[in-house]
Amino acid sequence: MTTPPGTDDSAPIRTWRSSSLGNAGLYFMGVICIALGVGLLAAQAESILAALLFFGAAAACVRLAAHRALTLTPDAVVITNLFGQRTIALTSVRRVTAGYNGLTVDTHDRRSYTALVIQKSNLSRWLGRRTRADEIADAVRSAAGLSVSKGLHHHRRDH
Repeated sequence: MTTPPGTDDSAPIRTWRSSSLGNAGLYFMGVICIALGVGLLAAQAESILAALLFFGAAAACVRLAAHRALTLTPDAVVITNLFGQRTIALTSVRRVTAGYNGLTVDTHDRRSYTALVIQKSNLSRWLGRRTRADEIADAVRSAAGLSVSKGLHHHRRDH
């Protein structure tokens, strides 16, 4: 007998974040943006707005590096992106796919949510390579009671 999704309280809470290399790249881009903003201000550029835009881009880079995450709890998947957090009950998950834009969770009410922290390169997709994104998508599918397969459509095991 299988346990219905969202009812296994013994399941551990798992959190995935971006890779150290990805975070280093974002922090580096943030430093470059700060340097450009300071350079504009030091040069007494007339465009203070441009300097502010660089400072804003630096803040976005740091926030992306520090706050992006996907968390799988016994009863929900929690997506944390740049501007907020979305909690999706596992019982409402219809499909999970890993792609270039991130890990996308589609729900039964026809909504779609994307976790930007987990991405699969187009090259890996074209070559049919399994990646970390595929493993994480499988973990979410399994927790939601969906079949874990290589196809694009994943149906509930209890249907």
